[in-house]
Amino acid sequence: MNNVMYRVLFNPLLKIMFLISLATTSLMAADLPMADDIILLAQRSDQAAEQFFEKSLFARLKYQYAGQFLGDGHKNELLALAKSSEDSLRKVLKEQQQLRADIEAYDGDDWDELFGDTKLWQKIYGDEVRTIGSKMQITYYIALAGNKTGRLEAAKEIITWCDLQQNQLRSPQTELLKAKAMSVACSDDKEYVKYALEVLDELIGSVQDLKVYCEAAILRAELLEDMNEQLLMKLSGRIKESEYKDDFELNARLAFTGLSLSNTKLLEEVIAVWPESEKLVAGCILSEMDHLRGENSLTDEYLSAKSAYEIQLALKAVLGDSPYDHRELMERFNSIEKFKSAVLYYALGESYLKDEPVLAVEFYISAAGASDKGDETEINTVDLAEKAALLAVELYNGDKNYCDIANTALLSYCQAAGMDAKEYLAELYFKILDDCNSQEQAAEKLRDASESSGYFAETVHLELMKREIARDPTGQNYLNIINLLDKSDDLCRRGGFAVFFLEAVISRVEEYLRTEADFADECYTLACRLSDCDDKDFALEVDLLKIEYGIIAGKDIEQLGDALEEINGESMQKLRCTARLLQAKGEYAESARTWEKIYTFLQQNEDPGACHARWQAKYYQLLCVSELGDMEKQDIIHAVEILQSSYDDIPPFWAEKLNELKE
Repeated sequence: MNNVMYRVLFNPLLKIMFLISLATTSLMAADLPMADDIILLAQRSDQAAEQFFEKSLFARLKYQYAGQFLGDGHKNELLALAKSSEDSLRKVLKEQQQLRADIEAYDGDDWDELFGDTKLWQKIYGDEVRTIGSKMQITYYIALAGNKTGRLEAAKEIITWCDLQQNQLRSPQTELLKAKAMSVACSDDKEYVKYALEVLDELIGSVQDLKVYCEAAILRAELLEDMNEQLLMKLSGRIKESEYKDDFELNARLAFTGLSLSNTKLLEEVIAVWPESEKLVAGCILSEMDHLRGENSLTDEYLSAKSAYEIQLALKAVLGDSPYDHRELMERFNSIEKFKSAVLYYALGESYLKDEPVLAVEFYISAAGASDKGDETEINTVDLAEKAALLAVELYNGDKNYCDIANTALLSYCQAAGMDAKEYLAELYFKILDDCNSQEQAAEKLRDASESSGYFAETVHLELMKREIARDPTGQNYLNIINLLDKSDDLCRRGGFAVFFLEAVISRVEEYLRTEADFADECYTLACRLSDCDDKDFALEVDLLKIEYGIIAGKDIEQLGDALEEINGESMQKLRCTARLLQAKGEYAESARTWEKIYTFLQQNEDPGACHARWQAKYYQLLCVSELGDMEKQDIIHAVEILQSSYDDIPPFWAEKLNELKE
């Protein structure tokens, strides 16, 4: 132990002073900045800057798109965000400066070990510079959004800082920021235009950073009012090939500049790459128009200069907001031919939905028609046409005077939906058409509707034929429907109707064979086509119809009989097939008994629509009995006469056939 230490340890006064010195040194060391403290402050600085740029994105994009603030609300929004973030950064900076001061004030022998070798001093110093840089980037927006006094003060603060940086650590980013600050100051002092251009010219001539180069080139062109498409496309092309191709704000800046040159290609590309930005861009466009409308400065010249693409985006923003509140703006769009589109008509329809539903229907119909003509929108033609139809039917149900708009909307829907048209809406179209027009007028409108092409035109054609049959139920008219169904590319879609029709006409097939020799053959062919549809809902009925029409048409009896044996269960259709098959085989007794079952069943049910089927069964029963030879001719005649005197509902054709049995 050396003498000094000895004297300290054994001299009470010196010992106390030594202990106090140790305690003070330990305390000082304990209060020194640690790495975690420095890192935490750096994180707070970065977060404050990031939050500003994130929260202010829409406000900044609106300014870039319009080239101005869209009213005091817009300006104050950006100003408040910038001031709040700047204040946060000031607080962080103050704490960083204090940490650095503490480090620099420490004079312990282990300074190098604590702050030199660990590079903590260099880090805190670098973090200060970074925080000041972030603060100045945000101060630029305070200059941009401030009043005259605040604008100049903030701009000069930035310029002064940039000049200090130029003397210490010059960078292209600070030079660009300086030029931007000067461009803000030039609105109050034109001398700054010259200074800004000098900085930009030097920067453009020397900078290697492509982002800085592009922003400088755009700012220079704006100050000189000398932006041209050749320069714009050159800048865009270079960006696409660089590391900045994924920089949304830089690409949006170029795209907005392009709009001033009537170039929408760059904006379309931006939205294609960043689909989520579409809502932001659309909001920018709509905000500018709403602002100008509020200022009574939304001129026709301004609107006409806009591209159809921008209007489409604005309309999407309208649909995402409140179409009613933007009705006046959309009516202005509608007065300009190049802006008329499905989206515009749809948005107008939405704006009129609550207070003028008839207009809403008309606009929906127009929208569906515009989409159908190839308008490239996200509107679903069928859904929109259905919406119009349902609204129109609702109006009609409340007031029959709305029959014309209801029929127009229903027709539009049916034509748009094609094979997907809901049957009940097609039937409503026919019903309301009849309710509102005479038979002749309804038929004329149906003929007009049938002249178009597609599934619904075919449906209308069938409806016309059905009406013609109701007026004149001849074999030729029935055969027309059979032929149309047989030729239909969408027969399976009409399977239910075709089966119903074939079933309904079976009781009159003999009557139509008189004038239409191929009637049964045509019905058989149609049934065969239906059997290929593989529809379980009517598969059994189709099999039986194919067998019955095959028997009537004289097809292979043995083959048809085998097919009938494979069908399980009992039904009126199967009974009829059995009766015809037995008759074709000459088994008249069994056939007569089967026809009698059919007649009895139909008579007991007293179905007015089964009149032809009932007398068909009675005729064939008596015919088979007469073929047996078990009854005298006089007995057959007597049985027919009893029927004729007892019933007055015998259809003419079957009355005639019964008379033939008396001959």
